[in-house]
Amino acid sequence: MLSDPEANMYAHPRYQESPRPRFSKAYDYYSLGIVLVEIARWRPIRHILDRRIQINEKTTLKDTQKIRSILLDDDADENYPVDVEFRMGRLYKNATYACLKNDFGSLTEDESLFQDNFIKRVVQTLEACVI
Repeated sequence: MLSDPEANMYAHPRYQESPRPRFSKAYDYYSLGIVLVEIARWRPIRHILDRRIQINEKTTLKDTQKIRSILLDDDADENYPVDVEFRMGRLYKNATYACLKNDFGSLTEDESLFQDNFIKRVVQTLEACVI
């Protein structure tokens, strides 16, 4: 369990649990999704979510574990998927939300398929983005 709320904002909710689960590439891919949201909004995640979560010494793990569900909630007043697509385009949004959803299949079943799905759904998709 990470003790720094700032660092927890980038950690997958499952990786924040106690006892901490074994590390998975999916946790890094989730963190990449957070960074992609930051790039789309051109602000740190703590500022993007400051209306929903205040990050300070009183911030709990339950607070930081909510970040994923907040970013994936397309029914919320501040619809982050729509906002990311508006700012960066559909391809960028698709890559970002594939990371946040860990939408690459099961790592335990077939690691190479998981990696291939990440390359197709994120790396190649981001390569196709045009500025």
